[in-house]
Amino acid sequence: MAMAASSSSSWCALKQSCVALLMALACCLTTCARGAVEALYVLGDSQADVGNNNYLPASLLKANYPHNGVDYPGGKPTGRLASSLASAYTCMHTRCERRSERATMGSCTLSSGGVCVVVVLLCLAACCLTCARGAVPAIYVLGDSQADVGNNNYLLHSLLKANFPHNGIDYPGGKPTGRFSNGYNFVDLIAISLGVPSPPPYLSISSKPMNSSVYLKGVNFASGGAGVSNLTNLAQCISFDEQIDGDYHRVHEALGKQLGIPGAKAHLAKSLFVVAIGGNDIINDLLLSPVSELLRSRDEIVSNLENTLKRQLQTLYDLGMRRLFFVGIAPLGCCPLIRELNPTKECDAQANYMATRLNDAAVVLLRDMSETHPDFTYSFFDTYTAVLQSIRYKEVKAACCGLGDNNAMFLCSPASVYCDNRTSYMFWDVVHPTQAAVEKLMKIAFDGSAPLVSPKNIKQLTES
Repeated sequence: MAMAASSSSSWCALKQSCVALLMALACCLTTCARGAVEALYVLGDSQADVGNNNYLPASLLKANYPHNGVDYPGGKPTGRLASSLASAYTCMHTRCERRSERATMGSCTLSSGGVCVVVVLLCLAACCLTCARGAVPAIYVLGDSQADVGNNNYLLHSLLKANFPHNGIDYPGGKPTGRFSNGYNFVDLIAISLGVPSPPPYLSISSKPMNSSVYLKGVNFASGGAGVSNLTNLAQCISFDEQIDGDYHRVHEALGKQLGIPGAKAHLAKSLFVVAIGGNDIINDLLLSPVSELLRSRDEIVSNLENTLKRQLQTLYDLGMRRLFFVGIAPLGCCPLIRELNPTKECDAQANYMATRLNDAAVVLLRDMSETHPDFTYSFFDTYTAVLQSIRYKEVKAACCGLGDNNAMFLCSPASVYCDNRTSYMFWDVVHPTQAAVEKLMKIAFDGSAPLVSPKNIKQLTES
């Protein structure tokens, strides 16, 4: 705790020094070099941002909302992460006058202004290095179609693919990539917010030479249709066990050969692991309910899934996972596909019950892991509650892209009709959310608080 407090104190002092130097630079340029400098060009981070992030659609790091700007002229938020003026422009006239009164004829030449610039650049570099120490070097992703960025494209016999229109219509370039979305999925948004590349699908790089160096930047193992159980969508996807024991295990070995065992452990310990799994197990159970009800109760199904998930997460820990963002299951009973199976067309209570039960089980598993392994830390995102309580859309029953009543009979395909106002829809297809919905959810996950995201949000998790 003392070390953490010392580190925090040092960081605060460093930021204060940066602010002071930025102010000094502005004063030097406006007071001492008046007439010699025609403009001020600013580069850096949120200390100097005056609104650029407002124009980044996928960024969660914005300040263009109250109560930011409460003391800014006009009292409105501008994108400055401050109550008033950004530090780079906070050079009050009286402060500059006092500086100019103290200045002698030769004390404020172009060379001294250059010193100001060099000092500020060095300070900003120090800030960046400090930030980098807490940043994640890579993201490793496992799970299902919520996180799949194209692995299923490489499965010849799988029907669970999204590498065709109209998927990807809002993705940069407007082309389908294999994401089950009209644009970015949640993994992309996390990567953008952390300033690291969205990891590529494992099957797109696994056969390439020198792939171990690519693995250092992160890998996405997620496969559409995967579940906790190996029987979920059998032969149509890369099972969760295969993602862990097969694909990720091979990456783990490759990193060990490249970095050495201690180096690989250190790299993985700093990296962020993301897991999104469990929804397909519930959907499959509902679609096969006549069979499964004969075999076992839903509580027994959840109990079996819990035991399997415990083993899988422990294996990931044994293979280096130390920081985990776990995505809870959404209220699946309210997605268009399951609504359509319900005679009333309303949310299905049984599906939602199973989702909450499996979410509760995951929370207990993660808490127990952190108590057993003090070096393990995690963030659990309660997608279920966030969707029902915090996200509001005009259209929550119908899918934007699909076929049949409410576009709820089939996944999005080239033959589908799709909506124009995608930002008004919760669902892109029969089960997957739109990019707009994911953006709102990830904003909560990134810098929200309990009970929706706990015990840490993503930002806190990656800074720890």
